[in-house]
Amino acid sequence: MLQRRDWRWLAAALCVAPLAWWLALQAPATLRLQPGGDALTRQRWHDAPYLSGFNAPEPADAAWWQAPLRWRWAGSESRIRAPWAGGGPWRADLTLASGRADGSAIALHLVFGDTRSTVVVGALPRRYRLLGPARAGVVDIVMHAPRYQVPGDPRDLGLVMVDAELRALPGWRHADAASLGWLLVIVAVAAVAGVATLPRGRRALPAWAAVLTLTAVTLGWRFALGVAIPAYGWLALASLPLLLLVRTGVRRLCPDDPHGAAAAAGAWALGFVVRLAGVLHPGARFSDLGLHVNHLTRVLGGDLLFTTGLPCEAGAGPQPYPPALYILLAPARLLVDDSRQSAGFLLQSGVAALESLGAVACWFLLRRAGVAPWGAAAAALVYAVLPATLRSYSVGELTNLFGQALIAPVLVVLALGERRQRLAAVAGGLLVLAILLGHTGATLSLLACAGAWLLLSRLAGAWPRRVLVIGIGMVVLAALGYYSAFGDVPAAREQAARALAAQGVRCPPGIPVGDKLIGVLGGALASNALLPPLALVAGLAGAWLLRMRAARHAVLAAWLGVVLSLATLLVSDQAVRWQLFLTPAVAIGVGATAAALRRRGRAGAGVALGLLGSIVLLSLIRWIDQVVRYLH
Repeated sequence: MLQRRDWRWLAAALCVAPLAWWLALQAPATLRLQPGGDALTRQRWHDAPYLSGFNAPEPADAAWWQAPLRWRWAGSESRIRAPWAGGGPWRADLTLASGRADGSAIALHLVFGDTRSTVVVGALPRRYRLLGPARAGVVDIVMHAPRYQVPGDPRDLGLVMVDAELRALPGWRHADAASLGWLLVIVAVAAVAGVATLPRGRRALPAWAAVLTLTAVTLGWRFALGVAIPAYGWLALASLPLLLLVRTGVRRLCPDDPHGAAAAAGAWALGFVVRLAGVLHPGARFSDLGLHVNHLTRVLGGDLLFTTGLPCEAGAGPQPYPPALYILLAPARLLVDDSRQSAGFLLQSGVAALESLGAVACWFLLRRAGVAPWGAAAAALVYAVLPATLRSYSVGELTNLFGQALIAPVLVVLALGERRQRLAAVAGGLLVLAILLGHTGATLSLLACAGAWLLLSRLAGAWPRRVLVIGIGMVVLAALGYYSAFGDVPAAREQAARALAAQGVRCPPGIPVGDKLIGVLGGALASNALLPPLALVAGLAGAWLLRMRAARHAVLAAWLGVVLSLATLLVSDQAVRWQLFLTPAVAIGVGATAAALRRRGRAGAGVALGLLGSIVLLSLIRWIDQVVRYLH
């Protein structure tokens, strides 16, 4: 049952939310659209969520940013629409041209809110300024142009748009009802999630976190949020039953700590929602998603042997592309329609659901290692938001993420299997086999981690023979049962290297090892590092603070494994994705550090909260900015 205090805070969140968002909408706002692409960033398609009835950006050249003019053809009926902009007066500056080859002008009919007008658009680009209201809180400009018939071009062509800028004018702004309703749904779902996962007295925290987050995003990224609000509302509703299902499973795994299990399930839900929020954003474009859909289709057709090309930095030429991810998700293909879009979302959501369970694994390891519930929950929270993992979703590196999803369970097996070697050997062997058939980069890091763990165990006087024997057996099984089919790959890579050398291209380029190591170290300490330096320091400190020897060895083995995996730089100019592999160990270490600080009284608790708040806030800001600005 809810305490009266919880009821008051939940009701206050739902009442304060509309006021907070209304105040955020009063801030000045400008939306710049470059239909042909941005020559400075060399990025395109960021305008797509706001446009309808437009053709693809032009020119279609590979080096389009060098062209003096970049544009899109609008159709005979086209629209610029920006929801969640805020009602009130707006100004629109549109750079338009008729695009007629004979130099003729056209009459363009415009509807801007309640304002209707007709302008004559000449053949050359010219800026036209429009004033109008954002009806119902949405900036909506509809353009009607006579259709331009071009022989051999079947497209619907109306006029050319070169640039567009929407700017709020002084005046009070109100929210559009549809977006406001969806945002309140998100807050309500967060409130229910808090009731389902947190103890009494703290159940309103997720609702208030949702209110503050949505307010901050409205202030900084209003337009990017507006086009995604309906999708995010449906995502929140869909995640709620999944949260309850995961909570039930984790509670059965840990019946002695039901409150902690519920909090771990809440961290899973946060990770799942954060990941899919980037995936579902209308502006998201994924460079590798089509590749994964093709591979899933081939697996369904019975083909398990396919390769992919390595970049020049990694040596060029083909390499095996393990199919474990596609085999795992192939049965779920029956649950969606035949479109490639549905198949892509199935892959993305399936990987997000699986990989987010790493938060539960981090919590489970720390609880079994004797760390206080607060520290274990902190580790789960940090895992859910660290940017190294989130970035891979925006790029579409789904096989990397599948391998990553299995790393945290491997650490759990290594940490807790010392006393029950038979169970650890079987579970660890199956995980190792899945990783071997999941992603080669994760395999290299895992083998380095396993070697470091065996060394630490041996130094401590233990010798896990069963784990070693079964692990070696799985490696041999994968090598003979799958990788033996790629005996022609080394020769193909040599042939590719010779062909490139004949063109004067050396792969890999041969950067000195010292320079490569300096680059890795500099990237790790940079302010925009995939793993924040503060999290790295706290994570390494926490590994030493773990009191349970086996847990400490497992986490330290992950760190040593990363160091050992950098040996690949001897033969490649591209390092393995060590940030991905290290994410669970960093999260576990941060949780252990936070728990140790909290035992130091109020000052220590304040430092722990500041540490967690800084990592979580920085990670979420990085993720939001990447979703908004990065050409996926």
